[in-house]
Amino acid sequence: MSSNTSPVPSIGNWYQNKQDGSIFEVVAVDARDGTIEIQFFNGDITELDVESWVQMQLSYTAEPNDTSGALEPDTMNDDAEFNGDAVNLVLDQEFRSTEGYLDDMDL
Repeated sequence: MSSNTSPVPSIGNWYQNKQDGSIFEVVAVDARDGTIEIQFFNGDITELDVESWVQMQLSYTAEPNDTSGALEPDTMNDDAEFNGDAVNLVLDQEFRSTEGYLDDMDL
């Protein structure tokens, strides 16, 4: 028997299974049925009963930054995304503001 205390399952939190290294998010908890629905980083979804959850060796973990998984990346975070169109627009505006600059130079 392990004296390990599993964290309380909370929707939206990410956990790591210390036994196999898998990372998953709790996506639903049904207290009436005693079930916990989890989604792994690769997109697979499974349902656990409370007894199975308690027997797992779990720790809290951060949401993965890797966008190669099946989960859709957060598109609301503009700071984390590269927007090539915006960069091209800024460069185009910079170029237009200097168009006559070379005409005035003796080259």
